[in-house]
Amino acid sequence: SKPTSGQSPAADWPVKGYGRLTSTSVCQDMITAQDMALGSYDEDRYVKFFQQLNEQYSGAGTQLPAKNVVQWYSSTYYWPNITPLPPIGNPSLEGIVAGQLFDPATPYIWTQKMRDQFKSASLLTSRSANHGLSNTIESLSSDRRCFANILRYFKNGYVDFNDGKVCESDHIGDSCTIQNILSDTFCNGANTTQNVLAIE
Repeated sequence: SKPTSGQSPAADWPVKGYGRLTSTSVCQDMITAQDMALGSYDEDRYVKFFQQLNEQYSGAGTQLPAKNVVQWYSSTYYWPNITPLPPIGNPSLEGIVAGQLFDPATPYIWTQKMRDQFKSASLLTSRSANHGLSNTIESLSSDRRCFANILRYFKNGYVDFNDGKVCESDHIGDSCTIQNILSDTFCNGANTTQNVLAIE
């Protein structure tokens, strides 16, 4: 997982001012633009892309698929062409590589490929449909079972689970309505703020 979203603007870890940078999409936009060189370089192509996307994936009339893509495709708008970066990796670096089996935005195979590049890290897998271990709104659950392992790692300084551990996801529950989901609001009783979880 990547610490590029969900941070408080006041966060000063790991460096001073880090929260101000990560509370926006600047970091992810820069990475996306690196990955998607030769994006849209004229207004007609840009608009046509979203029209075609909305025709093919209307989101049952909500236009949510196109709305969700706007941020990421827009980050390539007139972005200069770049030289692709070499793959990253460090066989000696320890830590946790975490991923979700049913993440709608980040395929689990990417988690596996990342783990291959960090041979000394431990793989932590959730069976959830979250995008990131702490994204409650999209999945209607908080993934407490996996997240507790990461909290213990930050508290104790070492990984205390076996490499390849798989966590069951939290139950979605029946307290969410379609209005909660479509309006991106929290559901009653279906989420727990990650920073107040008890460390087991």
